[in-house]
Amino acid sequence: MNLARVFDREATVLDLLGGDRDHTILELLKVLEDGGHLNSRHRDEILLALLKRERSSSTGIGRGIALPHIKTDYMDEIRGAIGISREGLDFDSQDGLKVHVVFLFLTPTWAVQQHLQLMSLLGRLIQNAGFLDQLRSAEREHDVHLLLQRAEQFIDPPASDHPAR
Repeated sequence: MNLARVFDREATVLDLLGGDRDHTILELLKVLEDGGHLNSRHRDEILLALLKRERSSSTGIGRGIALPHIKTDYMDEIRGAIGISREGLDFDSQDGLKVHVVFLFLTPTWAVQQHLQLMSLLGRLIQNAGFLDQLRSAEREHDVHLLLQRAEQFIDPPASDHPAR
């Protein structure tokens, strides 16, 4: 999966304004809308679905990361936005820490396999402290985009891919 395509450069916010989860989600949806990846007619319905999902179980997964996401009939392909907060956001994270990096993504309802692939890829990627440090310290959208293009360099292959000894 091409992370640089899912999260394109125009869908990057280096200094999130929202001080809380709901405003942050709205801010990232607006970025997707402004970039032509989200039809404005569907933004409010998607926002409500994302907020409902957050209320049932926070996507603040810990280590300063949040992954708000839904599957929806209003998308033709997986698209997402990345937001970075220097001060941190209250996202009701599982570990109680503030969130500094938000990967928001929307998946077509029919794209279950691609959704799982993206979740797996992000899960493995955010385990790499070097990747997270570079992402948090990015100063330009271009830096984030280059990091996403090189993301697979930060992922260790699954144990089953290692040759037998």
